[in-house]
Amino acid sequence: MCKPFSLRELLVKIKIVFRRYSARNTVNRDGVKIHRGNLLLDIDKFLALWKGSIIDLTVTEFSLLKFLADSPGIVRTRDALIGHIYPEGTFVSERTIDTHIKRLRKKIELLDVDFEEIETVYGLGYRYREIPA
Repeated sequence: MCKPFSLRELLVKIKIVFRRYSARNTVNRDGVKIHRGNLLLDIDKFLALWKGSIIDLTVTEFSLLKFLADSPGIVRTRDALIGHIYPEGTFVSERTIDTHIKRLRKKIELLDVDFEEIETVYGLGYRYREIPA
């Protein structure tokens, strides 16, 4: 961090570090698959399906989609996404996340033009749409 910095900025950075640590040390609820509406992620097989069709994703795109879909409705900041996807100490611009999201959406929209599950929260980050019960 560059000086001078505010206490609020320091606390945000600390929360991000703790979030990274807990994300790497938790086991997925069902151990193998995440199912959110039309999306099915098979973690062990590194397979993503939208309405039964395979989505050809890179490792980064898969990790990004998994992180968002694993907690629907929760906004993930760009810093949190960077911390989850890239190794500790890697410098990546926040705009890189925007590019990954754009490519991810485009790949799924090839299968379904009405895809709107990844929502942009302007000025903050992204979230996977929460499916009403």
